[in-house]
Amino acid sequence: MKGLNKPAESYTLKKNKVAYTVELTKDGKVKRFYALIIDDFSSKSLKVLFEKHINKDAKVTTDE
Repeated sequence: MKGLNKPAESYTLKKNKVAYTVELTKDGKVKRFYALIIDDFSSKSLKVLFEKHINKDAKVTTDE
């Protein structure tokens, strides 16, 4: 990052939280990608992304 003097300095900066969804093709390649900057990882914050970009019948996989 421009303007950083020490490697550890980047850890003290405020970082944005981002939630994203990825739609894959049948052979596992990325078809669509959506990202949203959120305040926190609460269900209220994630609800916007889910309602707008994820079909109710979709198979959802998370990183946890």
